[in-house]
Amino acid sequence: MAASLSITPLAAFDLFGINFQLSPAFMFSWIGLLVMAFGEGVIQPALYAGVKEYTDERTATVSYSLLYAIMNLGIMMESFASPYMRTDAKFLSAGGREIMGLGWGIPGVFWFCIGITALMLLVHIVFFTRKVEERDRSVKDIPPAPEAPQSLRGKLATLPFLDARFMAFIFILLPVRTLFAHQWLTIPQYIMRCFPAAVGAKYEWISALNPLIIVIFVPLIAAATRRVSIITMMITGTAISALTTFLLVPGPDLASLITYVLLFSLGEAVWSSRFLEYVAHIAPAGRVGAYMGLAGIPWFLAKFTTGLYSGRMLSAYIPQSGPQDSGKLWLIYGLIACATPLALIFLRGWLTARDKISGTDR
Repeated sequence: MAASLSITPLAAFDLFGINFQLSPAFMFSWIGLLVMAFGEGVIQPALYAGVKEYTDERTATVSYSLLYAIMNLGIMMESFASPYMRTDAKFLSAGGREIMGLGWGIPGVFWFCIGITALMLLVHIVFFTRKVEERDRSVKDIPPAPEAPQSLRGKLATLPFLDARFMAFIFILLPVRTLFAHQWLTIPQYIMRCFPAAVGAKYEWISALNPLIIVIFVPLIAAATRRVSIITMMITGTAISALTTFLLVPGPDLASLITYVLLFSLGEAVWSSRFLEYVAHIAPAGRVGAYMGLAGIPWFLAKFTTGLYSGRMLSAYIPQSGPQDSGKLWLIYGLIACATPLALIFLRGWLTARDKISGTDR
């Protein structure tokens, strides 16, 4: 009875031609998503601001890459474990015996993730004490020097969203960022609709190749290229990610799909952590969080805008039944993503003008 009440509509409305049924389950889901979004918005800038405060110029590049890799390690572990917890079907065969799934369903996966998050919170509270912070923090709090009063116009001029180069730099990433959103908006449905059921049942394993590549290659690439210009790394990485999308144009093929995921992930490994390092590098002291928060806007916009049309594109090109044309779908998405490396090449001189004046090569 409780289960049936939880999905009983309390109200309904139409939006974008879709009928929404407002049930308690629907509203609680949105409340949960909003709380998660708030937490994500707080922790992401805090993590990268923390890296800046606990590293120096020698260790910053590798430290940012390690943070990015560790976050992807969590994604990889969940992706491999999810099929085992979610379904009660055969998980894998090892040593002549079959290992069956736990059959917890999606709620079981969520509860497992909640437990891991609570454990990490406990570890942080116990071990990351104020004493540890005072001992290991490389950036010390310095009392602000007296400044002449600024006009409102002067204060507004220091806001990061009025920094034209910074804003252009982060928004140029929007086209290629849409491919990241398609990794969980489109790829799972593409696998389930265009590949055999045995492949679709473990699509998380294919998705987990991305964080696996990130975990392995981000620190290695960052260490090997720490002296290479950030713009060069951005152009190279985004070009790799965008161009590999065209591997999916000929049609569904498991080898092509795996190759695409591997090369796309390699492109991400080339530029993602360096981009965040650059944002922290150019941010004034004490304002890394603000710059990091703004740097996340294109990712938010990519997820939001891609979500508005990805479902209709799936219905048009990869319907659940009837003729499918997945090649045209990926051709369109690949062409959109190519706008990022092309724009970076075109604006390279302008984007690096400030660094040439200051004598840095970031």
